[in-house]
Amino acid sequence: LCTRFNCNNNGTYSEWRGTLGYSAPEWTPYRGTKSYISTKVDIFSLGLTILILICGEQPFLCPTAMKERLQKENPEMNIKEFVHETVISNGESMIAHFLEKNTPNISNDLCDLLKSMLTFDVNQRFDINQVINHRFFS
Repeated sequence: LCTRFNCNNNGTYSEWRGTLGYSAPEWTPYRGTKSYISTKVDIFSLGLTILILICGEQPFLCPTAMKERLQKENPEMNIKEFVHETVISNGESMIAHFLEKNTPNISNDLCDLLKSMLTFDVNQRFDINQVINHRFFS
């Protein structure tokens, strides 16, 4: 887990930790910046992990060749920030396109669950109880 929560804790401020390609959009990777996060950051990461296990690829992947090209074109560019900003501005449509492209590999129930786990609106994203009680698991 990213941060230990107790039952009465709805969230906390935390600096970013982890792997950018698996991080929830509300968690900014900028150094020295704390983001308000909840346990739903882990729901988002779990949704991405399931998606990667099923499809065999990452929807937010920035290949090494692209990173090198971007760095060569602009040596001052912070690739981590660039990827984060791209995910923030285009991430929801990237996930929708990725799910649509992989629909033959994903059941309707699993697709519905993943959409609910990968929504960018934290208030609309499933919590752990909603995940484990989803019809996919019945």
